[in-house]
Amino acid sequence: MTEFSDVFSNIPGETDLMEHTITLTLPVYLSPYKIPQELEAKVEEELRSLLDLGIIQYEPNSNYCSPFVIVTKPDGSVRLCNNFVGLNAKNMDELVLIHIFGV
Repeated sequence: MTEFSDVFSNIPGETDLMEHTITLTLPVYLSPYKIPQELEAKVEEELRSLLDLGIIQYEPNSNYCSPFVIVTKPDGSVRLCNNFVGLNAKNMDELVLIHIFGV
């Protein structure tokens, strides 16, 4: 990573090099997983950081929800990993879209 330090950062961000669109057949709402009480403060801190950086957004009335898995890092902080299994199950296959719409 030292060799490519110009492309890595400890601060999450986004890219403008490409854009990806997901076409869903129906809204996907899966119940969130329970957060262990001892990790609640760390999860709240990570969510606040991601909100402040513009990585995620909060929409209280959304029809979409994918639960996240909490991974504890070696330094004790947490990484939040979305479980998109439910979303992927409702995602229209891009090849089907090409066939249907002649894209």
